[in-house]
Amino acid sequence: IEPNPRSIEYLKKSIQLNKYKNVSLFNRGINDSKKILPFYISKKWNWSRFDNPGEDIIETKNILTDSLDNMFGDKKIDLIRMDVEGYELNILKGINKIMKQNPNLILFLEFHGDRFNTVEKKGFIRWINKNNFKIRFLGKSGEKHKITYKYVNPNKIVNLNSAYCLVLKKQI
Repeated sequence: IEPNPRSIEYLKKSIQLNKYKNVSLFNRGINDSKKILPFYISKKWNWSRFDNPGEDIIETKNILTDSLDNMFGDKKIDLIRMDVEGYELNILKGINKIMKQNPNLILFLEFHGDRFNTVEKKGFIRWINKNNFKIRFLGKSGEKHKITYKYVNPNKIVNLNSAYCLVLKKQI
């Protein structure tokens, strides 16, 4: 699933060059429901995003978005991986059916603390706690880590101001 028109072209070429047959490519964004939203394309194309437009934005396009529940709510899903430049909470609000049908769901997020304000970070923490997820790993992106299986207090997120990798798993 990729909303960026530039990225989608690279993905299409990669699928073709590698002769992949088991790949489905969706040129849209993910949100909590189906709607059209402005997508801000950055000079650094992998920083493009749905909210928090800044000085790096060179173009805006209206993009169809939908929830993961609407697209995949009837499927078995073990892992959701996302790097969505601060839009995590909007997407997570649209996975209720997936969470119910997949109790061992793991979320792997690149969390961009600098794209959230404190209110949004606290909302993200509330979502984690309300849905009984626990953070199993917390590390700064781009650094080598020893993966630890010790749970991390979600309140640590409030003070994060750069990109971190988070693995969330249900506490059963």
